[in-house]
Amino acid sequence: MSLKDETLSSQMASVDISENDVTVQVEVTLVDRCSAGVIVCLDSATVPANFIIGYHDGTNVHLDKCVAGTYTSLIDTAVAYGAGQVVKVVKNGNTVQLFYNGVQRGADQVVNDAGIISNTKHGMFTTYSGNTFDDFAILDATGVTTLFSDDFNR
Repeated sequence: MSLKDETLSSQMASVDISENDVTVQVEVTLVDRCSAGVIVCLDSATVPANFIIGYHDGTNVHLDKCVAGTYTSLIDTAVAYGAGQVVKVVKNGNTVQLFYNGVQRGADQVVNDAGIISNTKHGMFTTYSGNTFDDFAILDATGVTTLFSDDFNR
């Protein structure tokens, strides 16, 4: 048996779309006790230190921000998990919203950290390679115009 340290950057896949007010969403299917969701306003794909993350852990749905490597929980609420349900984060200006299964979870959050708000990389997050994603999309903040999409199933 061998063990390998997993880096934060290996848990993320992102694309730079030159926009920071976005809706980022993906259908997620989790393996038990593993987390997956979306990353918004990531500063670096190789050395991530500033970003917003929305995810489900099988029991709760979460919205966290990470500033200079320090995490702050913004939303942590029990929501029944369902395979293939959509995790969605909307960032418009300094307002950030978390949705799961088409319903907003928690209240609107204000995120105005300089290390986050202007970043233009967005993507997916998983703690286990066995989690799967489908219908990943980045839209404008209104959720109307598609800026990037990938209908893959990985």
